[in-house]
Amino acid sequence: MSSYDRDFLLIDDDRSKLRLLKRKRVRRVILHIDRPSDVEALAACAAVNDLELWSWPVYDFAALSKLAVKCLRLVRGRQTSLRGLNLSRLRRLWLQDCRQLTDLSGCRISSLTMDACNRFDLNSLGAVEGLISLCIARHKRIDSFDFISGCRELRSLSVGTHSLRTRDFKPLIDGPLLEVLYVGWLKPAEIEAISRARPRLFVAGSGCAMLAGAPAKMSAAGRREAFDKKYRLNCS
Repeated sequence: MSSYDRDFLLIDDDRSKLRLLKRKRVRRVILHIDRPSDVEALAACAAVNDLELWSWPVYDFAALSKLAVKCLRLVRGRQTSLRGLNLSRLRRLWLQDCRQLTDLSGCRISSLTMDACNRFDLNSLGAVEGLISLCIARHKRIDSFDFISGCRELRSLSVGTHSLRTRDFKPLIDGPLLEVLYVGWLKPAEIEAISRARPRLFVAGSGCAMLAGAPAKMSAAGRREAFDKKYRLNCS
């Protein structure tokens, strides 16, 4: 028997659904915020496991301090930090086009996805505690992979960028715990070189994946799915 009162709520144009949140436990909520009272309605929810917020209207999350979510996706919004957010259960954080958020220092997050967050200071990622999975998507440009050096617990890295300005992959090869690596702009010869330097590292780019210098039997998507299952990073 489910421990939730409702499985899923999508609240966008129909604002009458906001009343369905009050004192209810909902497995997944997608909320397009239109006015300040929407935040109050969400704060009145008893529990949410998987939360997606569009256009958060204030600079922090003090209003949601009692709501401990496992997975959180933030799309745009005015937030400049995660201050006030209850991080006790948070495993996955997905930031999409969050232009005012520049670092997450002091936060504890297992899995972080940054999609088109071009103002984010990548060098601050070493201050994120417990980070084992990092996905950087639609980044304007990557000048260096030196930011990886500070991420001592990182085990999976995926990078998608419009412009890769470096061919120095030593920081990736030297990552002590790295198990899975995907960089979209990697050439087959570069994938092979990294794979031979780190035989136990699964290395992939667009159309090519290798393990120990040989073609991998598993696809990049399959390896990522297995990784998430191993480290319990799914939102279920």
